[in-house]
Amino acid sequence: MKSVFTVSTALFLYVNCWVATAQENPFAAFAGKPYATYFLELETLLYRDIEYRDEVWLSQTAAQLRDVAKISKDKKWALEADYLETVYRFFRTRELLPNRTETQTDSLAAIYTADLQKIVRQANRIKAPDIELRALYNLWKCYYDHTKDFEMSFRYCRELDKVLTNVSIETFPMRTYYYTQLGNQYYSFQSYETARLYYEKGLDAPLNTFTQFELIPLWNNLGLIYRNQLNDLETSDSFFHKIITSKTIMPELPTGGVNPFNREIFTNQDNYELWAGIAQGNLGSNYYQRGDYENAVPLLIYGMEKTVENDNPHNFPYAAGKALTLFEIYLETPDFHLAGLYADKAFGFLDANMKRDAMLNPTKDARLWMQYYDLMSRYYRMTDDPVKALQHVDSSAVARTRYENDYNLRKLHYAELYAKQQELDAEMERNKIYFRNLVLISAFALLMLVVLTLLYRLYRQKQAAYRVLVHKSQAWAQAKNDHTTYYQGKKQAIPTSSIENELTPKANRDTPTETDFAVMQAIEQLITEQKIFKDISLSVDSLALHLGVHKRIISNAINRCAEKNFNTYINEYRIKEAILLLSGKDSQKFTFDGIAKSTGFNDRRNFHRIFKKMTGLTPRAFLSNLT
Repeated sequence: MKSVFTVSTALFLYVNCWVATAQENPFAAFAGKPYATYFLELETLLYRDIEYRDEVWLSQTAAQLRDVAKISKDKKWALEADYLETVYRFFRTRELLPNRTETQTDSLAAIYTADLQKIVRQANRIKAPDIELRALYNLWKCYYDHTKDFEMSFRYCRELDKVLTNVSIETFPMRTYYYTQLGNQYYSFQSYETARLYYEKGLDAPLNTFTQFELIPLWNNLGLIYRNQLNDLETSDSFFHKIITSKTIMPELPTGGVNPFNREIFTNQDNYELWAGIAQGNLGSNYYQRGDYENAVPLLIYGMEKTVENDNPHNFPYAAGKALTLFEIYLETPDFHLAGLYADKAFGFLDANMKRDAMLNPTKDARLWMQYYDLMSRYYRMTDDPVKALQHVDSSAVARTRYENDYNLRKLHYAELYAKQQELDAEMERNKIYFRNLVLISAFALLMLVVLTLLYRLYRQKQAAYRVLVHKSQAWAQAKNDHTTYYQGKKQAIPTSSIENELTPKANRDTPTETDFAVMQAIEQLITEQKIFKDISLSVDSLALHLGVHKRIISNAINRCAEKNFNTYINEYRIKEAILLLSGKDSQKFTFDGIAKSTGFNDRRNFHRIFKKMTGLTPRAFLSNLT
């Protein structure tokens, strides 16, 4: 009962502690839930207007995040605190240093990017893709927006794309937003094909109150690419129609709804009307390219007026473009009054934007100015004012030079960056191949080391076994044959005569007789005293002649007493003699041919064969393993 009470009490305290923490800590409710269910609240609570927060807020908020990590046992929330502190310090310092020098900016960015890179590695290690993606995005944005290090920005663009590929819009709702931003980078460098590929990767997002902020500009840019670069007006129309009809299928966004990325407040109606105006103006441009002026004019007028109705300076270049298209239409009609009216409107939009943006990007509207001067020159030619026509030709040439220089510079810069990226990719690939080869070589070397170690051990074991065979062979060679003992061990009944032996049952006929024993003694006396086995020509016949007995008696005696045939019996003595010669101090003086002949063998090959058969070693191996 005591243990049950203890466990129950602990569980009760844990649950109540969690409930209390959830009430005090706004992030406690997010623990254990998918990122997609709370990302908007998280962005609003932590990162909206972060540069205007103070250190007290940062300290309290980071502590709350780390408390969630402790209670939920999820390292992700501690890393979220680290990420918050990194982002805060960068943007807060920028806010406090409005007149910072380039050195200060570079130093601040270096610290920021180093901290973000560390967070990316940690997020990858603990499998927190949402933090990894946000940190990668901020790395890319820092290089692209703050330090203008486009080489690094393109590098992290690729890194971000690799990680985005492994997540879905359901698990990471900002996927479409990120792809739109990456596409915008390539769009700004006139790399429209790559921009299109990035934009189209974000098309899988469902249309809802969040993705409307990302899909609508994405559709618009795709519509422009299909019209201006791919000459596919039907596909271009379809994207602009998506924008116009999106109002009917989007849920209503409550008034004051927040876009967490732009820090601006929109209602669904505000957002829809602005982009619907832009889309209708772009449809008007498509109709103009088809030569359908009747449908083009009202759409162009609506788009021009709608985008600047609140005097939004960011939309002046767009309105100028629509006014210039209307100017050109009325030149072709011709209606010089309306043409002049829209020429004035275009100049007003361009002049206001130039004054606003001159310090930031003086060549930003060079293409529109070039178009304006070309049309004005045409207008004055048509109204019979050649002097003004010529003046505007000169102005057009200046604007064209500015535009082409800007365009070519961007293309050249992108080409250089692309070449550097290719070199970097090639270097990384070479490093991968080098590392892979190094691993393979190391593995092969390790394998060879293991094999050599095993072979060495086998060699040592084999040598040890050979030495054992050498010792046994030496002991065998030095031992004397004692056929008396051998005979006594087998003795059951000794027939007294050869006739009696013939009458003995066949099973006992192999038992040595007294005659066999006597013959064996005579043979062994010749072997030990005269060493007749050294005679190469020794045979049963020559031995029988020497002893004065029939060769059959000699064969029977050897077979019954030694249990082997004549040749084996004699060869044993020869091999024993060879072992003694090889084991002696003067063994190095002998050749194997010499030993073979001196021990009674008629050739070296026969000597080697019989030596190996009786000892388990070749003569050379025997000699090599002597100790």
